[in-house]
Order: sequence, then C-alpha cells, then structure tokens
Amino acid sequence: MTLGGGCLILFMDIRFAEHIYFLHHPVAGGTTHYVWHKLVPSKTSLFTWCLLQDRIPTKSNLVRRRVLQPTHNMCVGRCGNIETTDHLFIGCNVFGSVWYLLCN
Repeated sequence: MTLGGGCLILFMDIRFAEHIYFLHHPVAGGTTHYVWHKLVPSKTSLFTWCLLQDRIPTKSNLVRRRVLQPTHNMCVGRCGNIETTDHLFIGCNVFGSVWYLLCN
C-alpha cells in the first residue's frame, strides 16, 4: 500500500469496510488493527478512531448534542449540504479537493 494518491481511496475503503462489518458484526470493530498500528502516530490513530466512530465535532453532531441550533447545520464550504463526517471527508466538493491535494 502506498501513501500519496491512494490515501483517500484507502480511507474510503476502510470506511466502507467498517460500515459493512458493523452491519454483520455490530459488537466488534473491523479496522482496529490498522487504526492502532504501532507505526501510526497516536494523534493520527485517535483522530481516525474518532472519525470512524462519528465523534468529530461536525455541525450535525453539534446539533445532535444541542450545542448548535438545528438550522445551523449546513457545511462551512457553502456547498448547500448538511455538514456530516461522511460529507466533509468524502462527499464535499470543496473539502474533497483539499483532501485530494493533501494525498498527492
């Protein structure tokens, strides 16, 4: 596996595998070995773990926790979509290009 251009694809593959795994095995985690690998910096592991558990403070999560009003959940990229973890890291046209540039 190479870093660079393939890191976004790797993330999407891990995210997709996580969803499929939890559909069939809701108790155990499927990507724990990769997230907490000894060669991955701990801050990266922690961020990735929070990301996979949908614990990143996106606007939709802040609305759910009643930190923000329900009308303030739109993406900061002004693309017109609700700001969720999946949207920010995979689906947003604005921030998707940022992740693409970081991966190359």
